[in-house]
Amino acid sequence: MNWWKRLTKVDIRISDHLKLCLLFGFPGDAPLITALNYCILVAKYFIYSNKMNDNNQFDFYSYLALLKQKLMMEEQASSKKCDMLEYILSEL
Repeated sequence: MNWWKRLTKVDIRISDHLKLCLLFGFPGDAPLITALNYCILVAKYFIYSNKMNDNNQFDFYSYLALLKQKLMMEEQASSKKCDMLEYILSEL
């Protein structure tokens, strides 16, 4: 979570509530919450795809590259630019 804190200046402390939010997503529709939920969703996909390819090594920079690729694809597919996409892409 240090990456998220550096990116957003928001500190997230680990708790039972956090564990549930990581599993099901953070409640709310603020742009920062939406961006966080999207990052978590892509992280879950990254872990899943690595496991399916028998790759048990998880490189954070590979995750960031995948996140950037997914965001760029979302941006291209979108007819109007989303604040979440612009915000995360500018920070990568």
